[in-house]
Amino acid sequence: MLMQTLYEDPYLTILHDEARQVIYTKTTPQGAELTHEQIRALILTLAGHIKAQRPRFMMANDQERGFVYDVPLQKWVADTLAEAAVSVGAQKYAVLLPTELIKALSTEQVAEEVVGAPFEIAYFDNEQAAWDWFEA
Repeated sequence: MLMQTLYEDPYLTILHDEARQVIYTKTTPQGAELTHEQIRALILTLAGHIKAQRPRFMMANDQERGFVYDVPLQKWVADTLAEAAVSVGAQKYAVLLPTELIKALSTEQVAEEVVGAPFEIAYFDNEQAAWDWFEA
């Protein structure tokens, strides 16, 4: 699998697999120091790449994510990413949950804010299972 790096900083990497039509993101533990404004900027960057690349599938590897989506941020993140995904006709969004319970719950709560989206969201603790789900 050959992925092109679209964006990379100490907190987030965004990759694109053109052959499989996948946007893949990976967050890092360093994100614990991010402010709301910085998190919003990262989400807007991701939304822009989703709109530009028009993926069928998206995978968020948040297993090592250093920040928590607190309640004020959850709906905004959900709305922003769902709008981008819907605008390009994305079909599936796989989320590799953080290993820490609070961070995992905040991720699930973001996804719960996405109501009536015409794409599927599923949670995984294993990356291969997420790739297999895309092909199912």
